[in-house]
Amino acid sequence: MSKDRKNPQAFRPELGTSSLEERVVMAAGVGPFRNSFMALRPVFERQAVPTAFARQGFPTLTPRAPAFSQFAGRNFPQFPGRNFPQFPGRNFPQLNPAFQERAQFNNESRLLQSNYSRQIRDLSNNLTQAVRQATLDLYATGAPDAAKLADVNARIGGIANAAAFQLSSQLGLLPGSQQQVARLQDALIGGGSNSLVSRLQSLTQVGGRYSPNLFNSVISRTVNGAVQGGTAGYTNLFRGNNLYNASVDATTGQRLTLPQYFGNQLINQVGNTLGSFGQTFANVGNTALFSNGLTTATPEALQAFSAQYSPAVDLIASQIGAGLSLFPNAMSVSSQEVLGRIYGNPANPDSLVTTFGGLNNSASFNDGVNSAISNGFQNISRSLGNTFGLPSTQNFSMPTGNFSNVFGTQNSGFGNGFNNGFATGNSPSGFYGFGTPGVDFNTNFASGFNTYVSSLNQNMRFTNPNLGTGTGTGTGTGTGTGTGTGTGTGTGTGMGGMF
Repeated sequence: MSKDRKNPQAFRPELGTSSLEERVVMAAGVGPFRNSFMALRPVFERQAVPTAFARQGFPTLTPRAPAFSQFAGRNFPQFPGRNFPQFPGRNFPQLNPAFQERAQFNNESRLLQSNYSRQIRDLSNNLTQAVRQATLDLYATGAPDAAKLADVNARIGGIANAAAFQLSSQLGLLPGSQQQVARLQDALIGGGSNSLVSRLQSLTQVGGRYSPNLFNSVISRTVNGAVQGGTAGYTNLFRGNNLYNASVDATTGQRLTLPQYFGNQLINQVGNTLGSFGQTFANVGNTALFSNGLTTATPEALQAFSAQYSPAVDLIASQIGAGLSLFPNAMSVSSQEVLGRIYGNPANPDSLVTTFGGLNNSASFNDGVNSAISNGFQNISRSLGNTFGLPSTQNFSMPTGNFSNVFGTQNSGFGNGFNNGFATGNSPSGFYGFGTPGVDFNTNFASGFNTYVSSLNQNMRFTNPNLGTGTGTGTGTGTGTGTGTGTGTGTGTGMGGMF
């Protein structure tokens, strides 16, 4: 059998008249190859041409100076205290102030969005723990009767309502957040079958089918799902120019920093809340203190009335604390001062609560309430204004009527009227839970609401300073004044210290 051998010469690539076995070296001085090289010369000039290339006829090139040599040795004023050894001794021209201002605003916006995300996660965890605690003994002794089930469900409703109040207040500080707040409230306390309250109340009826661990796991998934659904899309409020365009003084048109904008927003929110509280305080107080023709309130009546309005004061403090907690350093700096304005301390003998305690005469009661609320608002606003870097000359005005409700109109009657102060008929909308409830109101709703608010305030360390059992050994005093050694900048307009 013949075996044909392949012809090794059958395919021999050639370049012109020279085969590839022959080493062809083109001259650098002629032909298109030189043109190609000269086109790439700027690239090759970055380093010396190796000797091997020089021997082949390439021109010798002088190394070009490193990139950015025109900036060598300059200082970056936008990066104070940083050394750039690759640029020794040179000064870079300063960035455009408008560019620097916008870059700083964008950075603060990112930090604020991160703080919002953390607040949402914390709320989901706190809400889960509160619901678990409310249902802890539901099936401990077998299936609950209708009364026990109603009490637990009412307590769950109050807990969810308090969580909705907290996060609605925080989201309400963002411009254009009305739809987002409504979506959140529908997810937590809405009347639909998929709201958190509806799903948890359905769950409590069949909780006996689950082991305790599984029951808690279902609660956790239900709460987390509702919170995530209610806050989905909130990051859109940080996109584009939404925050930047809103951060302008409505009177002067001057640009505001992000903390200044939120300071104004929080002060306006506090003014609305305090105004609503003052209106309700006068209406409820006249009935509670001066019924049956009394002109001077008895000590017993004053004590009972104090117990009635104290949860409302705690709710006001909680709303302020929730706003401050978005700026952690602001909370640490101003919390004690603001709390003193509300509850009183040696430095604030004319606090809101202290003034209320002296209102025991029917003839001067209404004027006294108006004066206490107005002075309280000015004192609190001054503290918040200093914290957020607002001008010391700025005047803060509290509305005198048409007070808005955090829950809007759709959920203002939730909890059998709890959210509008149990207002009936033509009476004006009252303050959350501060009023005379109807006979069909389950007090476990108020208990769940107030307990959640109290726990939140404790977690924020934003509680009545006069209620502790400690002996006041000095811890917590002197809120860091003098400790910040001013590590170089010092001025910073408060921006770096807010987050």
